[in-house]
Amino acid sequence: FMTYESGLAKLSTLCDTSVVNMNKVGQDIIKISNETGTSIGEMMEGAYQAVSAGVEIGNLNDFLSTSSKLATSGFTDMSSATKVLSQIMNNYGTSAGNAEEIASKLMKTQNLGVTTVAELSGEMSESLSLASTYGMSFDNVATAFAKMTKAGTSTSEAGTAIARMMEELGSSSSKVSEILKEKENMFHPTAGDLVKLVLDAYPSIGQATVYRNINK
Repeated sequence: FMTYESGLAKLSTLCDTSVVNMNKVGQDIIKISNETGTSIGEMMEGAYQAVSAGVEIGNLNDFLSTSSKLATSGFTDMSSATKVLSQIMNNYGTSAGNAEEIASKLMKTQNLGVTTVAELSGEMSESLSLASTYGMSFDNVATAFAKMTKAGTSTSEAGTAIARMMEELGSSSSKVSEILKEKENMFHPTAGDLVKLVLDAYPSIGQATVYRNINK
């Protein structure tokens, strides 16, 4: 990991140093490092990743504190915790909650499913992007991962299945879309609504059946 000096110098390249007091930013990061027990190297790298991902300097302290606690509870490192929090916030904005609320949802996903925050950090990216595009809330994405992994699906397979379901249900040329067009006078669900309906029936139908049916 980078040293404090090199980390602060790197972080300063992302900031308007005519406005931002980098010495204060650095001292705040040291304080959080001491409070959480996270090494200063990890903390500086997390700060750089966070600001790179769009976290405002004014929100950085709260974000880093939350990310550090999530890393500890989620059996992962600062980098992975920062990555998954940033991805969710970038895809959903405030609709998913603030950093602390999102971290709480990730921990519930870990506790209710058979997965870890470390695994979610590596496997959520594609499903988050498609889900937010097609109107599936982050709460439903988290629920999907919890349900599917609890039923025996790996975190990686769950991420792939959710993404493929979103693509199928969101495609105007898919078989499912043609069926929905015939029923459009009855209801107008989003792709996210439909995935939720499928997952509400899970695990009775089984991930393999879902994946096979939408990829015929």
